[in-house]
Amino acid sequence: MNSKVAIHASARNGKTFLKKSFYTTRFKIADITEGKHTQVLHLMFMSSSPGILDGDNYDIDISTDADTAVKMYTQSYQRLFAMKKGAAQSINVNVGESSFLCYLPHPTVPHCDASFTSKSRICLADNAILIWCEIVTCGRILNHEKFLFTKYHSITEILHKGKLIIKDNLYL
Repeated sequence: MNSKVAIHASARNGKTFLKKSFYTTRFKIADITEGKHTQVLHLMFMSSSPGILDGDNYDIDISTDADTAVKMYTQSYQRLFAMKKGAAQSINVNVGESSFLCYLPHPTVPHCDASFTSKSRICLADNAILIWCEIVTCGRILNHEKFLFTKYHSITEILHKGKLIIKDNLYL
């Protein structure tokens, strides 16, 4: 299944708000910000699926305007089920000038025979601050699936003013 998420955050009077959001089946975005005076926008990615299935393609776009602060979370562990063709994810992020973006997802749990490729491209403006987390477990230990997945490949590129400053290529 092809699923898409698009998020655009902006700021007004020193407070970050969700200017636009779009998502298709399987996904939902929830604003979990507590308190009216909080300057940071807290967003949670939610999914109606138990995990990523064979043939899934996720397309995620995140952009923030200048002077924003966003923290993003996931609702639960991301399970990668057994696959024949594999699944893919593409994440494109633009962090505005003097903005803060923090992405702290739950760990990814690849099941036996899972095959997954993820490509993240993050563009930072001047004075942008980024905290980007990716946690991969060895599989379901109690099911004796330690490192029995077929492939886990994650490429993360971070650019500043169009220049590549960090590239992380994780291939398991």
